[in-house]
Amino acid sequence: MSADVLVSTIEAVKEVPKDNLGLVKDFAHKLSGNRQTEWAKEGSLFLRQEPSWSEPLVVKKFLSLVTTVMLPAQPRFVATEKFVVNTDDSAEVKIAFIWDDFKPFLGKVEEPTPETELAVYNLKRDLLDQEIRNEIGTKKEEITLSQFWAMLKRQGHGQEGTLLVNGRAIVAYIRDAKDVLWAVGADWDADDGGWGVNAYSVESPDRWDAGYQVLSRNYRIFSCSLSGGWEFLSNNPFFQPPNSRPISFSFSSSWAYCFGDSNLFSHEISENNFILSMAMVAFSIAIIFSVLGAYRIVPTSSISSISNASILFPKPSLSGLGNFL
Repeated sequence: MSADVLVSTIEAVKEVPKDNLGLVKDFAHKLSGNRQTEWAKEGSLFLRQEPSWSEPLVVKKFLSLVTTVMLPAQPRFVATEKFVVNTDDSAEVKIAFIWDDFKPFLGKVEEPTPETELAVYNLKRDLLDQEIRNEIGTKKEEITLSQFWAMLKRQGHGQEGTLLVNGRAIVAYIRDAKDVLWAVGADWDADDGGWGVNAYSVESPDRWDAGYQVLSRNYRIFSCSLSGGWEFLSNNPFFQPPNSRPISFSFSSSWAYCFGDSNLFSHEISENNFILSMAMVAFSIAIIFSVLGAYRIVPTSSISSISNASILFPKPSLSGLGNFL
């Protein structure tokens, strides 16, 4: 690109209303992604007000759901009290390294969070943060630092479990003390006997390697709990999200499977059809009205590699990092 074209492009972007800058950024990512030729062609047609995307857009999925994890409610969380380098057997979570880029999180204090279901994904190919976030969706991509810690705590001494403990990274999108979104990564370093923790810009040009894991929130249709009441989930409202764990009938389970410790609709119907009709939803809400007399609808925030070396400094990318992989 010539200097003149670059300057004129920058000047044009300066004239874009603030509310539309997100569209410009998103389209720029499309034009620089792995389908840039296709987006350039269809974008040119659109700008000329000619028919575009005449062929159905095939959305490729590069994240594979491994499992979901129901985390209990988390208490008030003070990062400096938890993220401390300590590989003693008495440590709640053995931390071997805290890299400099993670330090913006050490000043963070989070208020208590409710019970949350997280999804654990596996990367099927090398991906940019933007590609990962696009597939997960903005409503589900972020988790809290306390939830990230809770997942590490489940395997705090490097024991086998949901997360990988063979040197490959676990990635989560978390906001720091100044509300800046980062890609937070952790990997188990068997040689040093602890987790390494770092943070990376979500605008980084480096890709996360295939085989790494990503954590995000997982949405359910309705859920009921003794502490949280009834919750309505806004995305994909009538579809049961994928879930590899057994269906539970406890009072903290999905609304589709529980009502007073019993099924409102049969497990078999829910499992086979995955679709709740509008009539069923309306009927169920009517029952809630009559039984409870009141209800509240609130948004929910439902919610690990082959190398043994720490991969978290610098950021793991393609195989050119030599000893860092």
